[in-house]
Amino acid sequence: MNGQIVEVFNAVFETLVQADLVCPEHGPYTSEIVRFAGHQQWSPCRRCAIRDLRAIAARESGEAARQRIQNRVERAGVPKIYAAALLENCDQAAAVTEWLKSPSSSLALLGNIGTGKTYLACAALISAAIQGRECRYVTAAGFLRSLRSSWGQPGDEMTVLRPLTECDLLVLDDIGANRAVEHDDVSVHELVVERVERGAKTIFVSNLAPDGLRMRMGMRAFDRMRAGCVQISMVGESRRKPSGVINDKR
Repeated sequence: MNGQIVEVFNAVFETLVQADLVCPEHGPYTSEIVRFAGHQQWSPCRRCAIRDLRAIAARESGEAARQRIQNRVERAGVPKIYAAALLENCDQAAAVTEWLKSPSSSLALLGNIGTGKTYLACAALISAAIQGRECRYVTAAGFLRSLRSSWGQPGDEMTVLRPLTECDLLVLDDIGANRAVEHDDVSVHELVVERVERGAKTIFVSNLAPDGLRMRMGMRAFDRMRAGCVQISMVGESRRKPSGVINDKR
């Protein structure tokens, strides 16, 4: 990096005349009348110029890193209302951070509606994306809709399944929220078993208690999931509040 910056400095300045000047920060230096961007001017202190070029390079590198993270989050399909979710805002941040570092493949977030399960799951996903992992977010219902719409299409179900089975971290939200037919249950079972057998990290989110989750997922998928699974129970009243009150005087 340093060698490249010096090369850039040497390349952009064409020397015409030299003179001895004093930099307030670095002391005496040889300045030159140079042609830069079509104009003639005295060159700055070499050390100051290289420092400024380094700052520009660091800033551009940081912006590129932020863009890569943003692209990962967008590819993941995180709902817009959770796109800025942060683990530091969650009471369970320490437990989730420890799980992300652990060899455990499964994390189950269970509890009543509105207790912050989806926010916590998306915050964990964003944290993993920042670490460079490819992630995906999908609801069980959304997964099944995509699966049905793929039938008869080129690539068929694999176009839906592959990104979900091969990603580093998957959030499978709202398991059991809707009544499912037998084929739907089999499809969810296959996704769960595939990820658990690969040891791929998966966050399962549901309003169901463990017994209800077992009935909905099926014994085989549930047993695979719970082996070494970390469970976090989300309790309390719903945090979702109406944005306003409508007075209907009719």
